[in-house]
Amino acid sequence: ARHPDAVRYLRQDHAGEAYAGCARARNAGLAAASGEFIQLLDSDDLLMADKFATPVAALRADPACGISYCYAREYPFAEPWPGRPARRTGESFTVLYPDLVLGRIWPSPSPLYRREVVDAIGPFRELVNSDGEFECRAGVLGVRLHHCRVYLADVRNTHGLEGRRRPSGPRATVGVNAITHELMLEHARRAAA
Repeated sequence: ARHPDAVRYLRQDHAGEAYAGCARARNAGLAAASGEFIQLLDSDDLLMADKFATPVAALRADPACGISYCYAREYPFAEPWPGRPARRTGESFTVLYPDLVLGRIWPSPSPLYRREVVDAIGPFRELVNSDGEFECRAGVLGVRLHHCRVYLADVRNTHGLEGRRRPSGPRATVGVNAITHELMLEHARRAAA
């Protein structure tokens, strides 16, 4: 309320399964965003003080890069950080493929995207692992990456905490999970062509 020119609050009702609601919330945020850069941030994650300044400066210094990602720390909520970069954020990549075939390189708060890259990728799909599928589409586009070799994001996993929304059982997501993997395989084939 104190910064209406800088912060805009959007609210929407829950949308069924958690994966669908996440995609819808992100797409609503993307539709409302008007800035030059896009940063994703889930409710249980944290950004460090220089999370914007460092990758924005890097992307402005290298107009050929469309995504700047940083080291991230990942740990269960209320537990200590294990002392190593999350996923593969400690490794430097210049493009997403072929390395993306082995799994996601970063958790969602690590990358900062140029707005035109997000527009070219398109909206998040209502899928399990919509982040991974979104990144596969970025990979198909051949988006160049910049690596900020500094910790700028924390992922505090809340899986298993009481009150956390869960699918109604393993069978609830099998079909949609299969669809996601089929799409990701097709993206990898397109990137290899």
